[in-house]
Amino acid sequence: MNERVYQLTNTSEFVRLLKRGTSSQALFQDLFSKNQELLASQLKVPTKNDLANVAKVAIQTEEKLDSVEEQLWRISDSAAKMNQEIESMIEVTREVMKVTSRMKLELSEFKKRESRIK
Repeated sequence: MNERVYQLTNTSEFVRLLKRGTSSQALFQDLFSKNQELLASQLKVPTKNDLANVAKVAIQTEEKLDSVEEQLWRISDSAAKMNQEIESMIEVTREVMKVTSRMKLELSEFKKRESRIK
């Protein structure tokens, strides 16, 4: 039986017939796909391509959200560092104001002593 199948399929005529059949099938498949797309658009039914596009957009949106989230984390970290620096600057400013107040007090005491001496 195998020998008979081999003899029938091992001919140039069979190969040409198979080639025509494959070409015809590809043509009909293309026409079927186009008609299916047209029908789906008329019925307002999503096609496989529409769903694939939606999935692609959803993935892109998720990637962009991840990027925005990372940027927000960096901004938050930066703001926290800036707050620490501002707090340290405020503390230094308070110390400077204390020293300045003491110096003013000492200066006024010095002026009082100087005026008593004269």
